[in-house]
Parts: sequence; C-alpha cells; structure tokens
Amino acid sequence: MTAIPSERAVPATVASAVEYLPGHFCENGTGGGSPLGLLPRQAPQPRPLWPAWPRETYGLTVPPGGTPVPVSGEILLHRHALSCIFMHTVTVRAAVAGANGYAGMTLVNLLARHPGVELAQLTSRSFAGQRYRTVFPLLELEGTFSEAADASAVDVVFSCLPHGVGAASAAGWLEAGARVIDMSADFRLRDVGAYPSWYRQEHPAPELLGEAVLGLPELHEPAIERARLVAVPGCHSTAAILGLAPAVASGLVGGDVVVDSKTGVSGAGRSPSPSVHFAEVAETVHAYSIGGHRHSPELLQELGALADGTPPRVTLVTHLVPMIRGILVTCYFDLVGSVSELRDAYAEFYAGQPFTRLLDQTPTTKLTSHTNLCLVNVAAQGDKAVVTAAIDNLVKGASGQGVECFNIAFGFTRTAALEGPLQWP
Repeated sequence: MTAIPSERAVPATVASAVEYLPGHFCENGTGGGSPLGLLPRQAPQPRPLWPAWPRETYGLTVPPGGTPVPVSGEILLHRHALSCIFMHTVTVRAAVAGANGYAGMTLVNLLARHPGVELAQLTSRSFAGQRYRTVFPLLELEGTFSEAADASAVDVVFSCLPHGVGAASAAGWLEAGARVIDMSADFRLRDVGAYPSWYRQEHPAPELLGEAVLGLPELHEPAIERARLVAVPGCHSTAAILGLAPAVASGLVGGDVVVDSKTGVSGAGRSPSPSVHFAEVAETVHAYSIGGHRHSPELLQELGALADGTPPRVTLVTHLVPMIRGILVTCYFDLVGSVSELRDAYAEFYAGQPFTRLLDQTPTTKLTSHTNLCLVNVAAQGDKAVVTAAIDNLVKGASGQGVECFNIAFGFTRTAALEGPLQWP
C-alpha cells in the first residue's frame, strides 16, 4: 500500500476516498483481486479537508470534474479505516483565537487531550506575550499567547472571540486555507438583516453567511462534513432546539410553544460586570431578556426548517440561576396525538446519537456537568406536552459542540476528546 504522507502532505480530497464500502480490489475500475479492497458505493464528490493540498488521494486521481478514478494497483480505503489511520498518523494543527475566556479555556482543555490535534497557536489580546501556562497551569503547553492567529500555519481556526470580532477575520482565515469553527453568533443566522436587530450592528462579512453551516450535529452532520465555515449555535438555542426538534419534525406540536430556559452564571462570560457580581446573583433567580433573547432567531430558523418553512410561534424566556454552569430548558406545547407517540418520535429521531439521550426521568444540570451530553425527558400534563432538556452550557452549549463539529469535519471519531468519567455530585 502507498505510504501515508507526512502530516502537511495529506491530500486535499481524502474524503473522496472514504465513501467506499468493503468489496473487492479495484484494478482500473473493475472488481476482482484482494478482498481487502473496496468498491464504490456511489460516485462521491470531493470534500476538501485541507484545501491547499494536491487533488490526489490514496488509490484515486481526482480529475477536474470531481469524480474519483481508481488508480491501478491501489487499494481504495474505507471511510472508517481511513479515519482510524488519521487518528494515529495525522496531526491537525489548530489555533484557538480568544483562548482566555470561558469558552476558549474549555476548548483548549478539550483539544489538549485530543489524539489528533496539535495546539499550534493560542491568541489573547490581554495575555499577549505571556506564557500559555499563565492561563493553563495544569496543561503541558509550551509557547506564548499571540495577539492574532496566523491561519496560514494551521489547518483550523477555532474562534472564541466576541460577537462581531471574529467575523472580520474569518474571510482571511479561509483564504489562508484554514477551516473555521466559530463559537460566536457571527454566522449562525442566514438572514443578514437579522443582525442589526439582535446584535446592534451590520454584519462584518455578509458574503460568508451563505456557506456557513450551523454546527448542530444532530441536525446537520452531512453538511458539517463538507463545510469550510461552521457556526456553533448558542447555549440556549442548542438546548431548546434539541428539546423541540423531534416534536416539530413529526408534526406533533399544536399551537404555540413556551420555552423556559435557566442558565448558570458562566454563560455571561468571563468579563466582570455588576450583573454577574457574587452579591447580585447569589441566593436569587431572575428572568432576563424578556423582550426577546438573541438566541430566539436561531431557534426559529432551525424549527422552521424542520417544519417546512413555517415554525411554531415560540416564546423563549431565559433566567439566571445561582450556579456556575448548566442549562435546563422546559418546553410546553399542546400535544398532537398521545404522549406515547411523542416519546417514540424522540426515540427514533435521536437513535444512534452519541450525545443526545432520552431519560425516563427529568434530567438535572448536574448530570451533564463537564460533559457533551444533552439529556432529554418527554412527558405530559394532561394534553400539554412537557419536554425538558439539560446541557452543560460551556461544553455541549459551546466548546464541546465545537470539538464535535471538528471531529466530523476532519474525519475523526465523533466522540474523540469528548468522552470522560461523569462527575457526580
């Protein structure tokens, strides 16, 4: 078999080779030969993992038309086998822009234990020039923070920058050949006109909205595989979408929907402000953004797609509770059909999903703490459905979901770096 190239010479259209299933050795496109070979399931389209590398892959030549042609004497690799090879032989060079906030710090800790990632660059304006260990004393990371990411030296940029900041750099990162996974709200909404209403500014890079893919793997895994630009959804919207998607997709929602969402203080970010001062948040609970939370348009956008363009009317009310991390959403709507049918719809929708799981009891935020899980319970009170969903706002609601999208996009096992012992209590 052809030797696996060095990490900076991995072919551009490796994904062209991975759409093959076990079959026979292909000799100039014909069957026969070694049983270790593989036959095409369908004519795949090339999906660049690293756009700057040559348009040639193991056992395939990719002509301008894009359909791989088997090369004599080469074995076409199965997707799973190729992913396993990646896991052990390929190192993806990653930059984390904005590595000193809560989302950035969580992301760095996850990527540091990823078997296929080299943390090549960490950026922070406030810590520029200081050693990584100033922020990450428990990680064996050598280097100093820079002010900005050099995308030409990495394969992927994770952007944990404030809303509006990363968008101004995204085009340059993409042009340099890196893929971008954005944790901010900059590329979540398809409607460019929505940004001034919700984020009080015009979008800095509207030309990129058309190609951005919302990074919710339970809904968009195939698109994430091919995307250059992935926009990780917000924490409230992640929990609410996952809590409602099966019901909406199955047509089991009658009338309006009310979503009650409660979050911990870390969702407000690391920058100090009176609203998250200990004396302001301890021993009290309050609702905020009652006039409309900025995660609402993400929720309506995704539910609308599941409902053939017409989402149910949704009232989202968010609450700040005196805990560090976690989100619990409770979704109320008129039930169409029986609660048994509703539970079956959820079980079918999330079958095979590694992180979204159905529970027979209502979930607690403590059960999801420091995990990438979304725990869902489906119940009813009379003819009113009551669906609860719990996540960790910094993991499944932010950085963990970003790593999950990265794994999908770069051909790693979806759970890489995201499995660990549950922490209880």
